[in-house]
Order: sequence, then C-alpha cells, then structure tokens
Amino acid sequence: MDTIRKKLIVLVGISFIFVVSVLILVVSTLRKTSIQPVLPTPTVPVQYTTPVPTLSTALRVLSSKPVDGETNVAVTLDAIRILFNAPQKIEQFQVYFGAKNAKTSIGTNVTSEGNQLVIQPLMTLTPKTEFTLTIRSASSDTFVYSLSFTTVDVLAVDTFPTGFDTYTEQKDLKERPDIYLANKLPYATDSFIMTLEVPDNGAYIYHVKSKITDVKKVRNDVVIWLKSIGITPENSAGFDIRYE
Repeated sequence: MDTIRKKLIVLVGISFIFVVSVLILVVSTLRKTSIQPVLPTPTVPVQYTTPVPTLSTALRVLSSKPVDGETNVAVTLDAIRILFNAPQKIEQFQVYFGAKNAKTSIGTNVTSEGNQLVIQPLMTLTPKTEFTLTIRSASSDTFVYSLSFTTVDVLAVDTFPTGFDTYTEQKDLKERPDIYLANKLPYATDSFIMTLEVPDNGAYIYHVKSKITDVKKVRNDVVIWLKSIGITPENSAGFDIRYE
C-alpha cells in the first residue's frame, strides 16, 4: 500500500507541475499577442507652388509727376513717374496712355525704379492736348490709378527741309499736311511704328513697320490714327507711305 501511495503522490506532483507549466505558457502567449507595435504617424509631404505676383491690398500711390490736372506740360515729356508706397513689378500692371477721347493709345516703354513706375511715351506729345494715363491690374483687370494732364500750347516748327518758315500746327495741317505729319513722328502703337525718312530730294517717305501679322488691321489703324490728328484720306492721298 505504501508503494502505491508513493506512486500516486509522485504522479499527482508531476501532473501539478505540468498544469502549472501549461498555464504559464498560455499566459505568456496571451500577453505577447495583446501588445501592438507603435507605428510612426505618416507625414504629408509639403506641396510647394511658385508664387504668383499679386497687387498688395495696401498698395497706395504717394505722388506722380506730372501731377493729376497739371497744365502746360512739355510736349517733349521724357517720362511719367508714379511713386508707390512699396516696390512693384511692371508685369503686375497694364498701362494705357493717350489723348483724351482718342481711339488709339500712344506706345510707351514701362520700367520700374525702386518704388517708382516709369512710363516713357514713344513720341512727342501733341500741343494743347489733354492726355490720360490709366493703370490697371494685369491679373484682375481692376483699376489701380489714373491721372490726366494738358500739354503746353507751342508752335510746330518744320526742321526737316531747309528754306521753310515756322508754321503753327493748324497752318501746317491746312497748307502742308506732310510737314504736319512729319512733326508727329516717330509714332508707335500696339500694331505699328511709323517713322520718317527725308531723302535728298526733300520728298518725305513715311515708313510703317507692322508689329502684328494682320496687315489689313495695321493699314486700318494707320488711317484711324491719321484721322484722329486731323489728316483726312484726301490729305494723305499724295503721301509716300510704305508698309513693311
């Protein structure tokens, strides 16, 4: 009996150790499966775009030369200067310059000098004429600034062939429209540039260089401009106008 009892005790002890070992193994496995690895938070790449020039909401014009409403401005005005409160890029603007109520504008060269926008007319201005400058935003076509001024009343002098007296503009237009037109050159618009050639024989040659491919429009624009300065088709019928 004692031998059997000892065997039972040993068997019970072994069983107990086995059960405890299994329990320890199960608990360890459950703990490992319950722990989730911490993954790094994904980052969104930064999108870079090229900045588009825009007009500042605080854009202000501090002064201009000539000032708005000024009279007796020289017909040989080299430039109109607009002073802003901060530097600006010329590509931000659309500039329109011409005689008031005229159908065509005058060609200009626009540059910037620090806070100044510099608009240079590409021709001598007509005397005793009101001119208007308008600046608009190139991106939104909104109004930015405008000014008007009137040129001085001066005599138009024929400086081309020798032997002519000094004429007023109106007398030139009536008696010598070829001289009157000569005194208006060079002249430029968005579609053409007209220049003057004076050969040895004294007969004026007016060269029209196209800036666009539409030849018909260029010729029409020339006629419109001539009419705007008082030269009718009858006046210009004998002119030597050469289109290039």
